[in-house]
Amino acid sequence: MKSRLFTALVLSAALMPTLGWAAPVDTYEVRSPGPADSGDIKIIIENNDHFDLLSIKFDTSGTMSIGDGTPLVIDGSTFVHVLNGVASATFVAISATMWRIDFTGFNTGDSFEFNWDPDIASDSGYGATVGEQHGMTVDLTTANGIVSGVMQLNQDGSVSVVIPSPVPEPMTLALFGLGLAGIGFARARKPRN
Repeated sequence: MKSRLFTALVLSAALMPTLGWAAPVDTYEVRSPGPADSGDIKIIIENNDHFDLLSIKFDTSGTMSIGDGTPLVIDGSTFVHVLNGVASATFVAISATMWRIDFTGFNTGDSFEFNWDPDIASDSGYGATVGEQHGMTVDLTTANGIVSGVMQLNQDGSVSVVIPSPVPEPMTLALFGLGLAGIGFARARKPRN
């Protein structure tokens, strides 16, 4: 029994390199170019996945402004946006720290960018900076599910997040299948009382 299980594990380990160990290539990227102290805040969204992007929700409640440590809030000003292949985009305010954009036709290879001017909760006159978007949660609703990520401050002063496709990569599915096969094999070989 143990030798057969060992053989199955060795065989599956031998097959893994042929299945590929590549990092996921199907992603969505959300980034805000630096420098971190810039008050000119632009967000660029790129669909590098094979599923349409239906909407994106931003939650700034996890951000901490340099001004006084309170989160960034929407100031009510009009978002200025640029459509690159995206048929339409509609901005929807959910709360002072949460808003989303609903898309039509945000397909593979398309990008969308907009400028916005957030404030902080305690001072509506305060001009936030690019770096203060660190900690902003991003939820993407795609044609195949919802995926999330958190914007992080990078060494170059930009803030970004790369979010993998909502579909597990083939290697993950293959390993899951091998695990199930191994469990089934072990259970089938177990002596019955």
